Amino acid sequence: MQVAHADRRPQVGGFGAAGGGRFDDATVKPEQQHGVAAIGASLPVFDAGLRKARIREAVAEVQAEQARGDQLRQTIAREVNDIVLQNASAVITLASLRQQESVAEAELQGVTAQVEAKLLAPAARDRAELRLRQWQERITGARLTQDEVQFESEFSLGQDLHF
Repeated sequence: MQVAHADRRPQVGGFGAAGGGRFDDATVKPEQQHGVAAIGASLPVFDAGLRKARIREAVAEVQAEQARGDQLRQTIAREVNDIVLQNASAVITLASLRQQESVAEAELQGVTAQVEAKLLAPAARDRAELRLRQWQERITGARLTQDEVQFESEFSLGQDLHF
């Protein structure tokens, strides 16, 4: 950790004064009768506590910023993880629904063949078609969910969005 060097050094102040002219007064020393000059400096006696306090404050600020950065990284990681899991769930759901659609299509073909062979009433084929349409509607909903999750993941990761 680096702290500015100016914070480590004590505050130093000073002054200077000069005077000129002729002093004929008997109270003035003979060597000062033609002019005077003075220089002074002020140094703080107790500044170590202030320096230490400033250093502690700077360390605390750095630690707070590091903690905020860690928290932001954790939040981003959690959001990305959630999106990845949602995407995986949508893919699995869609695959399952497609499999059910295949079963419904096969059932419809079997029922249709039985209706054509006059083994079943036409209402049986209507029920099979209805089941197939229901599966197809569920697949459409799952595709929309998957597209939504894909959009969210691309947006979250800062990727180009495809419409």
